[in-house]
Amino acid sequence: LVNHFQPIVEIESESIFGYRAIHETNEFQLENGVSMEDERARASVAGLECRLTLQINQQHRLIAAEQASQLQRGSHIFLGIHVSEISSGYLPESLKALVDTIIGDCRLVAEIPDACVCDAPFTGQFVENLHECGIEVAFVGFCRGPSQIADWANAAPDFVKLAPAMVRGINQSNRLQQAVQALVPATQDLGTSLIATGVDNERDLTCLRELGCRYAQGNYFGQPEPVASLVG
Repeated sequence: LVNHFQPIVEIESESIFGYRAIHETNEFQLENGVSMEDERARASVAGLECRLTLQINQQHRLIAAEQASQLQRGSHIFLGIHVSEISSGYLPESLKALVDTIIGDCRLVAEIPDACVCDAPFTGQFVENLHECGIEVAFVGFCRGPSQIADWANAAPDFVKLAPAMVRGINQSNRLQQAVQALVPATQDLGTSLIATGVDNERDLTCLRELGCRYAQGNYFGQPEPVASLVG
């Protein structure tokens, strides 16, 4: 159960805002000593929406929360939530238990797939429950428009993470620039911050800065790495 962490930066200053804990199937895992056979076995288990998968996800988050104490003080630690966990009654309590695991002043952020944000009353209660536990919320993989964000008035997340498809090559696409430009005031009206993901070069970063996007994540700021590489 190995986590890697990728930096999330504040665009204006390019200072570290937090880290995204990653344990999904990624090429970098194969490049760091995980055999193809082990990875295939792990991926086949992860693809099953069963009790074992939920326990594995919980264990990954627990390890990430413990490791967060080694990272920069004040960091926001973004932890992924699997689609199959959203309706689980245990999830808020399970995440709340992680708050006491972190030493220092790091903040936990639960990443909810945007595809799950459809039942407004349920989502609103879910977000409220996490906020009461001291956990912030990010809706991830967003690739829609400002009207959808306006629908979240009663379930506003702390962050919205743009899908990489809305970010990559934005410096050369008027369509993408207009889309992000419309999202910035929409999220600000809800007190929500926009995070661009998939930022791979300085040209896209400069464009996002000019558009008013506040945070960014991507290989331009560093590949996902084990915590030991980040604090060594």
